[in-house]
Amino acid sequence: MGFILGMDGGGTSTQGVILQQGKECARIAAGGINYNSYSQKQIREHLQEIAEKCREYGFAPALCTGVGIGAAGISNPAAVSFLKECIKELGFVCPVVVMGDHEAALRGGLMGEAGLLLIAGTGSVCLAQDKAGKLYRTGGYGHLIDDGGSAYAIGRDILQAVVRSHDGREEKTVLTEAVFQTLGIHSVGELIGFVYNGGTGKREIAYLAQLLTEERIKSDLVSEKIAKAAASELVELIGPCLSRMEEGFYPILFSGSVLVKNKKIGGFLREQIAREKLPVYVAERKKDPAIGAASWFQDNAG
Repeated sequence: MGFILGMDGGGTSTQGVILQQGKECARIAAGGINYNSYSQKQIREHLQEIAEKCREYGFAPALCTGVGIGAAGISNPAAVSFLKECIKELGFVCPVVVMGDHEAALRGGLMGEAGLLLIAGTGSVCLAQDKAGKLYRTGGYGHLIDDGGSAYAIGRDILQAVVRSHDGREEKTVLTEAVFQTLGIHSVGELIGFVYNGGTGKREIAYLAQLLTEERIKSDLVSEKIAKAAASELVELIGPCLSRMEEGFYPILFSGSVLVKNKKIGGFLREQIAREKLPVYVAERKKDPAIGAASWFQDNAG
């Protein structure tokens, strides 16, 4: 009997699910398949591991009726072509659909229902799906020109607050000591060295967002200001998506480290949504991205 294979190709691992007649039969896992993070050799090996685990569960690749892949880095056409080529080489002779990891998360979270997905992790983006299944997107253009409210933006704002406080352009903040301790430094001069060091990139700056703890937000005005600014940036992503959809009251899913781990920022965001009377309500996801990737075939059957 045929089956559908769905994959969520995250940054460090790939989570797979085997569906048969809409029912979940097995879960499988392997290494990551992000084209921007792994070599072609590694991706081939990780996909081969997926195929082997399918066989172990009694699902021969030749019997697969559809492979849905959600992965980051697919804006590069070469990545899509390569993933499809690898799948075919492994014995899957069925249609293969490759979508962005955000789309897979949206599909899984809503399972066909109209609504939105707001992501604030290292970057930030809002995706929406209307009642006809059409997708819309706001933001997500990268840390150099966009990604407001993301972990990177918060980390950058923390560093900015430290140097502004040092100069007297802003009041003293507990973030200064927190940053110095985290980086193992003792002066703003050393901080500048860290920021402009060739080895310091997006991830290193985004890592500092965790210093904006709920306790610091409660007790430190500068921390509170950064948190509220992040929430304001994120709420701006919602309106443009809603404006393209029919009037209605839609579920919105929160995802990403900033919204999942920091309840204060999530709280500020909820307050702003209520203040602006946006027609959305915060909901929990229905299914995970792997099932979301597989659901493409159910949504497009016939």
